[in-house]
Amino acid sequence: MINKILMLLVLLIVSCTTYRIKGPNYNQGRTHNADNANRSRIVNSEDLRMKQAMQRERDRASKNKIKRKRVKKHNKYI
Repeated sequence: MINKILMLLVLLIVSCTTYRIKGPNYNQGRTHNADNANRSRIVNSEDLRMKQAMQRERDRASKNKIKRKRVKKHNKYI
């Protein structure tokens, strides 16, 4: 009984103090136009970051492929 209460108490404390992952805060400007400009800047920078990451993954994947050469298996003798 005491173990269950203790586990419940520990679970409650841990759930209240866990770090919550937050995304980028777009609304940091002083005006509506500044908020929109900041939002566009953050979205564009994240887009560029993801495009570069995808290109790096494509480059890594293409380097690991085995380069196959065409080999003639049937030589013709005259």
